[in-house]
Amino acid sequence: MFTRVHSRFMIADLCTLILACVVPAFAAYIYPLSSTDIRDAYFIGRRNDGVTSDFLLKYKRHFDMPPSGPYISDVAIETPFAQIVAYSSQTANFDAPTAVQQFQDRPMKFFAHVSIFATDSYKIEQTNPTNSLYPSYRSFWQDFKIGLVQGNNRVIQPTSINGESLYPPTPADSVGSTAPIGARVDLEYPAKKIEADSVTISVDSPDGQHIEASFDLTTLR
Repeated sequence: MFTRVHSRFMIADLCTLILACVVPAFAAYIYPLSSTDIRDAYFIGRRNDGVTSDFLLKYKRHFDMPPSGPYISDVAIETPFAQIVAYSSQTANFDAPTAVQQFQDRPMKFFAHVSIFATDSYKIEQTNPTNSLYPSYRSFWQDFKIGLVQGNNRVIQPTSINGESLYPPTPADSVGSTAPIGARVDLEYPAKKIEADSVTISVDSPDGQHIEASFDLTTLR
């Protein structure tokens, strides 16, 4: 009996793995996720190869450096489906039934991420004396206005906005703190408020730059 049940699960997972390689091109954003959606995401992530990286690359936009001012380099989104793909690709000892158990019927978020870097003409200001062993720096990313719009100018308000400083690699024996080279801003939205429609993330810098990154959620999961 156990062997039959186990075999059925193996066959179901094999079918899901095959479908996971073709369904994403024709699927659209949906929330909440079904057990089949979760299995699709699990197997795409579990491949951890070019298929996985190409899938996740669709959720990111890269921009060229401007002549002057801060460098808004990347804008990315994370749907619940894409989050499971990424989690599955990075987590050891993780299987499809566990993925379903962990994510099904669990409230999930929709994320937007914006990476901003300092440049020769845009420095990150230090907030304590310059000779401090452990310098601190202002949260410069708060000067940037970031918004999310869907469809016919429907503005979605984030439930939280957080910034994390980005630092260059440093030797293990280095003394003191290294100055940040930028920051990643993370915006969190209720996934249930996002529709299968176009979504645009806009970023306005304090020096007048305007960046827009658009994603078509009718073709992204």
